[in-house]
Amino acid sequence: MQLTTNQRYGGLNKRAWLVAPTEEDAHKLLQKLLRPTPVGESGRAPAIIPPGLVMRTPATARTSDMLTTLIDGTIIDLRSFNGDPGASRLKSDPCFTILCDEAAHLPSPDSLAALVGRTFDAGGRLTLASTPRPSAVMT
Repeated sequence: MQLTTNQRYGGLNKRAWLVAPTEEDAHKLLQKLLRPTPVGESGRAPAIIPPGLVMRTPATARTSDMLTTLIDGTIIDLRSFNGDPGASRLKSDPCFTILCDEAAHLPSPDSLAALVGRTFDAGGRLTLASTPRPSAVMT
């Protein structure tokens, strides 16, 4: 199979963000990617990112460096948006992908615009995961 230039993937110093309301929530989201998950009453699904691909990951949500590094050089950065109506924590490096969990709780339109801007600069993808609510910024 030949990869085309419009397919998006990581690599050396390419950034992916996991965004959630709090640092703890973002860390939980990361753990869902890195650890096996219980399925049903007796089964377990394997980790989405196999342990052999992970060079470094934060041990807790309180670690000062919230970066996970994969063996190909991809950086997974954990971000939070709770209590940040100006979206200052959602502005910096362009990202090839962002997964925003509980996106209906984004505090302001600036937050959504900041996320779109990060992926737009890199030609990346933004995935908003949430349960809808009437007062959501996205409506």
